[in-house]
Amino acid sequence: LDDLWRGRREWLPTGIPLYQTDLREPGSVRRTVSKVSADVVVHLAALHFIPEVDGAPELAWQVNVEGTKNLLQSLSESPPTVVLFASSAAVYADRSGPITEECPVAPLDLYGRTKLMGEDLVSRFGTETGAGCLIARLFNVIGKRETNPHVVPEIVEQLRNGTARLRLGNLHTTRDYTDVVDVAEALKRLLQGRSDDRT
Repeated sequence: LDDLWRGRREWLPTGIPLYQTDLREPGSVRRTVSKVSADVVVHLAALHFIPEVDGAPELAWQVNVEGTKNLLQSLSESPPTVVLFASSAAVYADRSGPITEECPVAPLDLYGRTKLMGEDLVSRFGTETGAGCLIARLFNVIGKRETNPHVVPEIVEQLRNGTARLRLGNLHTTRDYTDVVDVAEALKRLLQGRSDDRT
């Protein structure tokens, strides 16, 4: 499912069906889910670019929280075996040093709050339906087909344009970046691990 606001049909491998659906529309989501008997659901949809989230808080809430709720309600009639929810490092408090899963959650911004709410919805869904639920807190995913003006694509673009001096903005912030290929592999392994647990 994709509303194609950021994604593109041509990015899908041949033979993969695409259902153009907006998660904010419960009826549309329900109709689409009823067409597909999903055993595994990977929920990646979110408004995540912070300036967009801050500039349209109501839209961010509709997509990130209400959209998740709509999807889960549609799945509740025939729950999948596994739901994997892509959350974010933004659920953690700001801190220096490494962040582990044991660190307390304390989101600093609206985006982090919406993802934490999504985690809660998915956890409750698992409890109520018996579906296995996985939550992956992703950190700054970058890679090919980036659709938001983040720092790494900006650096690449400046270098392509032959700049002699990079303009980077805030130099006091530190980030760990994760390539989208590695994220896809990690999510795949999470799902395989869940599958192995069932056998």
